[in-house]
Amino acid sequence: MILILNAVIGVWQENNAEKALEALKEIQSEHATVIRDGSKVPKLPAKELVPGDIVELKNEEVTPLKKKLNDFVEVLTKMIGVICVLYG
Repeated sequence: MILILNAVIGVWQENNAEKALEALKEIQSEHATVIRDGSKVPKLPAKELVPGDIVELKNEEVTPLKKKLNDFVEVLTKMIGVICVLYG
């Protein structure tokens, strides 16, 4: 019985992790406008972002981004809760 429960929880966690990863992929943009070393760099390829870059968001990008981040945090919180129950 414990093995079956463990398998079910494992599948559920993997499904939630995949959903979280998909949500992160959806909010990923190919280009970004950034401020780097005090200069504005428009349409910088996202793969060239480095720590310290300040990414500029337009108003229409902020609300969907907040929702997707909130969804991701909710899934992550549920996963952590299950892990705490299992191993706490």
